[in-house]
Amino acid sequence: MACPSAGMVLGVLGWGALADRRGERLVVLLGLLGGAALLTAAAFSTGPSTALLLVASGAAGSALYASSGRIVVGWFPPRQRGLAMGIRQTSQPLGVALAAALLLTDAPATTAKSSGAGPSPYRGPILWGLHGASALMVIAQLATAAFALDYLVTEHRLAAVTAGHLLAVIQLAGAVGRIAMGRWSDQAGSRLRPLQATGLACAVLLVGLATASAAGSASAVLLLMLALVVTVSWHGVGYAAVAEAAPQSWSGRAVSAHTLAQNLAAVLAPPAAGLVFGTAGFAGGYAALALPPLAAAALLNVLSRTAPPAAAEAA
Repeated sequence: MACPSAGMVLGVLGWGALADRRGERLVVLLGLLGGAALLTAAAFSTGPSTALLLVASGAAGSALYASSGRIVVGWFPPRQRGLAMGIRQTSQPLGVALAAALLLTDAPATTAKSSGAGPSPYRGPILWGLHGASALMVIAQLATAAFALDYLVTEHRLAAVTAGHLLAVIQLAGAVGRIAMGRWSDQAGSRLRPLQATGLACAVLLVGLATASAAGSASAVLLLMLALVVTVSWHGVGYAAVAEAAPQSWSGRAVSAHTLAQNLAAVLAPPAAGLVFGTAGFAGGYAALALPPLAAAALLNVLSRTAPPAAAEAA
């Protein structure tokens, strides 16, 4: 399960650099062809070779993440990017890949190939802060989702099938939440404020979930459902903030670095959460999970105060 994410960590920065220099269409096509070939080989392999091929397919598939965020920035004006990024984040990689390969035209701002030159935006704090805050938010998101089924079955005695159906509905609600938050950030004219508010909301919900779990209250189920929706709602806004904070010649690499930070967190979060839940129980585990989004909100607050006004407003 972790192999494709590990591959994305290895491959996404290189794809971002290539997108900055050669445009999105080439990157999408190379990633699709490579990913298809590697997945086909994995289907007919066994043992360690399967794991290696899945890692390689994840590296190839990360081309879509490196390029699709750049496409949104190129085609949509700032007042629509949050919504567009939210819709992008609801799409499965296969859907993004097929649409991009068949219908994609390089965005007007990037049709003329850029050399990728210019001063690095990583000399300032805003991109580092956005990557760090998003990684913290991913910890809460994936750890909450990874153990939701186990929690509902073991703590609230729901049948596994019933719990699975409930979680499937919540996934659809989470998709709507991503689009709604993107639209909110467009209307607010800011990316940092909605991200900060979401971090605080995640922390509050997880503290409430921990309290209800400790008390054995049935309200914990509702709080879990709300937490699952809110913890996934911010992704598109985070990507929009990163893409807008980076200059055009760096946007592919910046979006790729953002994906890299989130996938590093995605690889580490489930086993770390399993250790915490196993040691402290679900109530203690959910209380601990409130800390990363709270830290993300604090980081975003500092970022909004220290970043240059133009950069902070763009984000």
